[in-house]
Amino acid sequence: VYTCKDAYLSTFFHRLNRRMNSKKAIVATARKLLVSMYYMLVREEVYDPPGVSA
Repeated sequence: VYTCKDAYLSTFFHRLNRRMNSKKAIVATARKLLVSMYYMLVREEVYDPPGVSA
């Protein structure tokens, strides 16, 4: 299994994980990634993650 650290999704997950159950945060993060992938395929774009505010 290959893993890749994505600062944007990691920050999103940790922000949700503070407020809710870990499993729900995982599902929400996976959904966000899936929606991004869908629009990338439809628009024929490459992945360009938004910047993370520090």
